[in-house]
Amino acid sequence: MTTATPLQSRRGHRLRIYDADARIQLRNDTLTHNALAVHEERGGVPLCGMTNRDWDGKKMYYVELGPGPVTCASCARSTK
Repeated sequence: MTTATPLQSRRGHRLRIYDADARIQLRNDTLTHNALAVHEERGGVPLCGMTNRDWDGKKMYYVELGPGPVTCASCARSTK
C-alpha cells in the first residue's frame, strides 16, 4: 500500500485513493465496468466489509481486479 492521494469527490469531500495489491468491485456482470467504488480485497471480500447485495433488482457479483487504485473511503479508513 502506498501513500493516499487526496482528490475531490462530487460533493466536495476529499477522497483518499491509494494503491493495493488486490482489489475487488461489485458488478452486475463480470465484464462491464461501473462507477461503484473499488475496494481493497482481503480474503475474497472488501476490506471495509461492504456486503454483496442486489442493486436495483440486479444480482451483483464480486469481481477481482488485481493491483491498482482503491477508491473506497471506508477501505482507506479501515485499520483491519
